[in-house]
Amino acid sequence: MNDLVLPAVGTISSNKDLQAKKIRDRPAKSFEESSLRTKPRVTKALVSESSPELLCSAARASLTKSGKRTAAKLVSLVLTTSPRRYKRMKNIQDTPSYSALKSYSPEEALALIIDSRMGKEDVRCWKCWMCH
Repeated sequence: MNDLVLPAVGTISSNKDLQAKKIRDRPAKSFEESSLRTKPRVTKALVSESSPELLCSAARASLTKSGKRTAAKLVSLVLTTSPRRYKRMKNIQDTPSYSALKSYSPEEALALIIDSRMGKEDVRCWKCWMCH
């Protein structure tokens, strides 16, 4: 009684055939483990069969589910905004920020306080603003 018959599946001759098949097949890698050359091949069918809105919605749902709400908002923002606005946002992100805080040496900070004629309360507010 080596043969096992399943009505919907077919005939499996023995466990040895199953084990031999498992040994010959290469184990499948997960998408995260796949190489950079393999990932576009895997996603090609998905991209060609699905609309951008569906892909965006799926990406947004997946990011939200994993707790990355900011990334989910950015995905939906990219799809809903015009390409021109997206390019502007990208250019702003790529340029160095002019509002970045500059660290001063103690001498430079004292010179700045004296030159701008700050009072005691102004210095206290300035220190609080610089720390946050």
